[in-house]
Amino acid sequence: MKLIYKLLTISLLMVVITACTETDNMEGSKESFEMIGKEREDGWWGAFGEFYRVKNADDLGEYQTGPLNIVIEQVQLLKGHFNANEYTSEETEYKYANFLMNMHLEGEIGDGIEFDHHYPKLRINEEEQLINVDELFSSIFYSDNLRGASEMLISVSFELGEVSLEDIEKVTFIVQSPDYEGEPMGEDLEVEVTFE
Repeated sequence: MKLIYKLLTISLLMVVITACTETDNMEGSKESFEMIGKEREDGWWGAFGEFYRVKNADDLGEYQTGPLNIVIEQVQLLKGHFNANEYTSEETEYKYANFLMNMHLEGEIGDGIEFDHHYPKLRINEEEQLINVDELFSSIFYSDNLRGASEMLISVSFELGEVSLEDIEKVTFIVQSPDYEGEPMGEDLEVEVTFE
């Protein structure tokens, strides 16, 4: 009889230890990434669903190509789930590289300048494939609304698909120079962002 009690006690103890270990593992995985909020400085991701910041880099400098001035404040690698809507699935995990920046056109520029979401691209690590801007989850930026927008913080996002965010060591933000009447107004930019 004592043997049965001892076996029951050991079994119960094993169940409790296993349950505690699993709870710690689940909490650790959630706490290891910072949840994104709904504020402008978070890129509004918290308003879209439940997203976590896996990696980020801050204060990446100021860049210029032709009349286009760019100040990159933060780059975030995010993953999470959207609130259910017509464009996304609540069950699917989405991954993004999100750039929070100021982007504006300087000086007196006449009509005929072209710049929109087709001009920025992203390269992951050293891969050749370039990723296009995700228009749906990026701020609207066209040459018309970038004139005199020196205080405006915009969000430029790239959907990363199946890539593991933990394996990304570097991204390269490529910006084609604005065109004026079909001619580039400066050299294209390539900004390398490394993550620790």
